[in-house]
Amino acid sequence: MAECVFGPALVRNQMVFETARKCYSIARRLVPPCAQSSDCPCGFTESAVEDCNKALWCVGLQIQHYVGDLRGNPRDTRVAVDVVRKLRSGFLRQHYMTKSGLVALALLRFLFQKHHCLVSLELFDVIAKHSTVFVGLERMPTFKRPTIVVDPDERPFGIGVMASLLLALLEQREFRITALDLTGLAVEAAVAEAIVDALPKNKTLTDLAVASYIFASGPEFTSSEHFAWYLMQKESPMRRLHLDATADIGLFGRVLGSNASLRVLDVRCRPCCDQGAHQPHLLASEASVMASWASGLKRHCYLRRLAVGLSLCPLEDCRLFIGAIANAPVDAVTVRNVADDGCLQALYATIRQHDPSRKVIVEDHHVGPADVKLLRSYPEASVVTISSSHFHDLPSLCGAIRELAVYDEALYSATADVMLVLAPTVRDMELYVKDSHEEEDESRVACQNRLIKAVTSNRNLTRLKLHVEYLNATCCQFIADSVLDSWVLCELSMEALESSSYSMLLWCLCPGVTRNHSLLVVTLPDRDAKLDFETATLHDVTRRNRHYVMLASRFVILYPGGDPYGRDVLPLVAKHPKLAKTIALEAGVTETVAESMIADALQLAAPCPNA
Repeated sequence: MAECVFGPALVRNQMVFETARKCYSIARRLVPPCAQSSDCPCGFTESAVEDCNKALWCVGLQIQHYVGDLRGNPRDTRVAVDVVRKLRSGFLRQHYMTKSGLVALALLRFLFQKHHCLVSLELFDVIAKHSTVFVGLERMPTFKRPTIVVDPDERPFGIGVMASLLLALLEQREFRITALDLTGLAVEAAVAEAIVDALPKNKTLTDLAVASYIFASGPEFTSSEHFAWYLMQKESPMRRLHLDATADIGLFGRVLGSNASLRVLDVRCRPCCDQGAHQPHLLASEASVMASWASGLKRHCYLRRLAVGLSLCPLEDCRLFIGAIANAPVDAVTVRNVADDGCLQALYATIRQHDPSRKVIVEDHHVGPADVKLLRSYPEASVVTISSSHFHDLPSLCGAIRELAVYDEALYSATADVMLVLAPTVRDMELYVKDSHEEEDESRVACQNRLIKAVTSNRNLTRLKLHVEYLNATCCQFIADSVLDSWVLCELSMEALESSSYSMLLWCLCPGVTRNHSLLVVTLPDRDAKLDFETATLHDVTRRNRHYVMLASRFVILYPGGDPYGRDVLPLVAKHPKLAKTIALEAGVTETVAESMIADALQLAAPCPNA
């Protein structure tokens, strides 16, 4: 009798099946059940979160876990999945077929199926479309904010995947989404209209972010008009709309007069320093793009917060808009990207003239030579962008500036000079640094060193965003010292760093970074699958700091009856800018009152070991 011989394909299939079965078993053990109810918190413990995050690291994801709200209500326990590493699609495709990759995919599936407390999710497109993950997404009973991250090197393909995923989810009536971000969705007009048609099927969608220029695929803006029609329907449940607009900004002003559900509207235009922002063929055909907004504001009685970018608008349109909001029942108005050189005086004169009691915030003024001399007379202009698109010589700037963005190499030396003057007031800094190497011109390297030193010497910074690829050892040490010595730096973003500069920066930061209690968000690159000790430590520190701020906030709000652990951590984060803002928001008080509440609670708290 002939001996039975298994073919190599059958043996290989059996091995794959057995590997997948083991990976599913490991993932099932890692994800605890969700026991959240009116009197019981979710089953996730800190140790369970750490174990899951170790498994998810290979696909660039991490779980953020928030235990209870600030008043101690366990029902408000929240789980979020965030992208923490920018990984290429090619790497992910290869890696999710390994054992560690299969465990990560299975873990996501069980997380989606078991945990109804999941409030937001970021996934790479190649991960989201995998059958294991997508089955879990389909079975989620409710969902707040899905975000699909696309590899820029494969953008057309990734955008198609994103559109297919969203359409498949939106068309399921039992799948409820309350918040959706479509700002990265660049699709053909037919697909855009299909998505708009699917939106009304989801009656729970109240928060939408969308780029209108994606819908404006042709000169007639047919897709944009279709989207505006959806927003103007009486049954539209939309309460918050975030819109990235271009030439069709006037079209969406008409929505105000018809949509009674909108409470928050945020319309952004590309800044004037963006060379593609003012292309002639994109300009609106109306004589005034703000005319429809002025008309809509007169009829809309429900809007509470409004933010509008005016980089596409001439001065007269800016003044027309300010005049319209003077008689509108809007609680807070933010105007950003005011671009025309020389309009500063006229703009603020209009603001002061119409209603000085209304708080109109100009969030970003792209100053030019004619504006700089006037800045001292208008402290309202506290957020400023400078670039050589406007001028090549940087004079002394107003001391009221809180946020500053610098784009050009021509301004490095001047920026380094004025940073010492602006240090007491600047809180938010964004800097585009042209790459330089040690072997290049010594004067250029010295200029970059001086610039980085000047920026990082400001210990009042709460957010530092550096667009730079290469850093020498000197600059890495400047940045590390800024992080280690600061009590208020909440966010550090340097995701463009190449691997050697990144390793050097981590070497300068660790192990001292464990003593930092201010960092909440760190955006750094990682092109390897390996989770090294330094990177893991950095992510553990940010996760711990967010937890400390939450505990301290709860203790202050419930003072003198707060929990003892919150009392112990309060001295560590008492100066944290996020603490006062969180307390003010949750307790319904001003930040000044929140700071007084913190001072009172500190009297009962333990002394700070780092003081």
